[in-house]
Amino acid sequence: MAGFSDYDSAGTHKFGFTIDGIESRSIKSVDGLSMKLEKVETKSNTLDGKPVHKVWAGNRVYLGQLNITRVMTDDPSWDVWFNMAVKDVKTARKNGVVSVYNQEGLPTREYTFKNAWPIELKVTNMNASTSSPIEETITIVYEELVATNG
Repeated sequence: MAGFSDYDSAGTHKFGFTIDGIESRSIKSVDGLSMKLEKVETKSNTLDGKPVHKVWAGNRVYLGQLNITRVMTDDPSWDVWFNMAVKDVKTARKNGVVSVYNQEGLPTREYTFKNAWPIELKVTNMNASTSSPIEETITIVYEELVATNG
């Protein structure tokens, strides 16, 4: 059976964020998913003065950064993880997955990251005069990111 996203590209998606096997599906946004290759470029001249310009793919860029935002709940795991990184980044490094779900709740793509640690934890929308929920955003640095189909 085809997923809803197979025939409606204007539909909405949901996201999951998993750290060491514990998933949070109340993710509001994920920003910064990026996989890159370095570009190697050389410019020179031939013996008769003609320019030679060569470009090819270089090494994979491993370090990346993600921002994950969720509505604040009673789950303190992001605070615990951040405080762990403050004390010892080496022990705070974790592996995880960002999952993209279609409208039917089926995974359509997953991004697995390795050796990640938090570098910022931010709480926003703390305003009692609005009906907007309080949000928390964690910014992580990871050493590797690999995309797979769900």
